[in-house]
Amino acid sequence: MLSSIKSIELISNLLQGKRERMQSDIFVPQKPEMPEFRQDPQPLERTTPEAQGVPSEWLAAFYEAMSEKTLASHGIMVARHGKIIASGAFKPYKEWIWHISHSMCKSITGLAAGIAIDEGYFSLEDSIYDIFPEESKWQEMMRRRGICVRDLLTMSTGAAFNELSSVTEDKWVEGFIRSPEIFAPGEDFAYNSTNTFMISAIIQKTTGMKMLDYLNEKLFHPMGIYDLYWEENPEGINKGGWGLSLWIEDMVKLGILCLNRGNWKGKQLVPEYWIDEACRKQIDTPEAMNRYGYGYQFWMCRRPGAYQFNGMLGQNIVIIPDRDIVIAATGGSACLFPEGKAMDILMKYFGEDDAPFSDGPLPENGEALQQLNHTLEQLSFSGAAPAVRKIYQHKGRFKGKTLVMRPTPSRWGRMVSGIPKVMERVVGKVYEMEENTASVVPLMLQMIHNNYSMGMKGFRFTIRKDGLWLETREGDIVHRIKIGFEEPAYSSVRLNGEHYMVGSTGAVREDEDGNPVLCLMLSYVETTSTAVLKFFLDAEEILVKFDELPRVEDVAAAMDVMIPLRSLRDLNPVRKVSDWKFARDEMEKATRQQVRAFCIRKNTESKE
Repeated sequence: MLSSIKSIELISNLLQGKRERMQSDIFVPQKPEMPEFRQDPQPLERTTPEAQGVPSEWLAAFYEAMSEKTLASHGIMVARHGKIIASGAFKPYKEWIWHISHSMCKSITGLAAGIAIDEGYFSLEDSIYDIFPEESKWQEMMRRRGICVRDLLTMSTGAAFNELSSVTEDKWVEGFIRSPEIFAPGEDFAYNSTNTFMISAIIQKTTGMKMLDYLNEKLFHPMGIYDLYWEENPEGINKGGWGLSLWIEDMVKLGILCLNRGNWKGKQLVPEYWIDEACRKQIDTPEAMNRYGYGYQFWMCRRPGAYQFNGMLGQNIVIIPDRDIVIAATGGSACLFPEGKAMDILMKYFGEDDAPFSDGPLPENGEALQQLNHTLEQLSFSGAAPAVRKIYQHKGRFKGKTLVMRPTPSRWGRMVSGIPKVMERVVGKVYEMEENTASVVPLMLQMIHNNYSMGMKGFRFTIRKDGLWLETREGDIVHRIKIGFEEPAYSSVRLNGEHYMVGSTGAVREDEDGNPVLCLMLSYVETTSTAVLKFFLDAEEILVKFDELPRVEDVAAAMDVMIPLRSLRDLNPVRKVSDWKFARDEMEKATRQQVRAFCIRKNTESKE
C-alpha cells in the first residue's frame, strides 16, 4: 500500500509540473556513452537474399511496408540460414548505434534462468521464500502460497509490486515479496516486469554473480557479444526485465541461437530442452496483448512454432524455425505488446504459407538487388523525410541510373552555406522563456530513466564552422545540439550525468500565414524517443511548440490492458489521479506545451 501511495505521489508531481520533487533521492547516473567501437570478433556473414532462397523484391516490399508512419521503425535486420540477407536503418538511426531493448531482454533473462537451472543453482519449483529466507517469516504471517520460479517465468505470480512501484522504492526484492496479491500464484497471467527482475535477483543470489557477468561468461562472450550495458536497481542487481542496450546484429545472433536450440557454432550454450520448453506456450494471455500465449519469458506468434522476444514500442526478435528465419526490429511506436500492425506486416511477409521462399538458392537478380539496396538507402524515420531523394530508374533513357531530386524550397528555406537564410533573423540573439516544464529531452525518456529535466529556461542559435547549433539552458545544464538539414547531424546531450546521442533533422516550413517555422526532429537514437520542436521565427519573440514521438498519452492509453495497473488504481486513495483518462489528458498537456520566448540580448559570440 505504501508503495502505491508513493507511486501516486510521483504521478501527481509529474502532472502538476513539480519536477524538483521528482528527481529521486536514489537516482544514480548509470547510462554510459556508447562505446566508440563495437567489438565483434564473430560477425555474421552477409549474402544476397537470393543466395538464401529469398527474392530481393519481396524484401524491398517488406521494408516499404514497414516504413509506414505509425510504425515508427528505427532498424530492421533479416537473417536466413544464419546469414544476414538485408539490413536497413531509418535515418537518423544507424546500424552501428546500440538501441534500448526494453522488455525484449526479458527473453534473455529467461535464457539465463535456463542455464542456471541446468547447472543446478535452483529449480522451476523452488519457492522465492526459500531462496530469500530472510523474508520467510512474512510469508508465514500472511499464510500465502509461495511464489515459485515457474510463476515468475510465466508472469503468473499475482504480485502487485510492479514497474511503477520500482521507481519509488529502493529495496525491490523486499517490496516484491511483501506486496499484496492480485490473485493466487499460478492462477492467471499478469504482465509485470518485476517478475523478471526477481529472476535476475535469484540468479545473483544463487550464483554469486550479477546476471550480466554470468551471461558474459556463459552466453555473450562465447557468441562474440561484448560491451553491453544493463541497468541495475539501487541494490546493485541487473534489472532483468528492462534496461539493456545492445546492437541489432547481436539481437539477430540471439535469435539464431534460439533457432538452433541453444547451439552456437557447435557449442551447446543453452540446453536444448530449455529452448523447447521456454519457446512453447505455457500460459494463455489476454487477446489485447497477444492471442497466442506466453512461454518462459517468450511470446508465441501466429505461425505455429514461431515465437519472439518482445519489448514495448517496437523492439522485437522474431524466430520462425520452419523457415530458418530471424528478424530483428527496433522502433519508437506506441505499441506495448506483440499484437499490432507491425507484427501483422511481418507475418504477412514471413509467416504465410504462400511466401515465395525456396529451401535452396534462387538465381541471382542484379536489378532486384539494386532496387532493394536503393530502398534500404532511402529509409527514413516517419516524419523526418530526407531533403534529398534518390530515385532509381527501372526504364527509359535513364534506366539503371539513380536520379537525385531536391525539393523546391520555399522562400524561407533557401540555403546559404548549408543553413536556411531565414535563420539570420535569430542567430546571435539570446532568448528567455516563459515558465514551463518542457525540454529538448522527451518526457517519455525522462520517465523511463527516472531522470528529469527542470524545464527549458532559454536558448540561442549559434553558427560554428560545421553548421548551425541549438543551445538550450535547463536549470544549470546547457545542451548543445547540432542541426542537420540535408542530412542528419549527430551530437550528445547530457542530463544529470547520463549521456544520450541525438540525431537531428531540421527544415524550414511556412505556417498558415506564410511565416517561417523551423521544424526540428531530435531523435535520441539509442532510445525509442524523439522530441519534436517547432520555432515560429520572429526577431524579438518566438513561439516554441513542443511534442514528442511516441506520445506519452498514447502509451498511457495502451497501458490500460495491464492488470497490475488496474489493481494499482483499485488501491489508489486519490480519486482524481486514479482516473486514467485524466492522467492521459494531463500527460498530453505536459508533452505538447506552447511556450513564448523573448529576446533579451544580442550575443556577439554567435559565430564560433
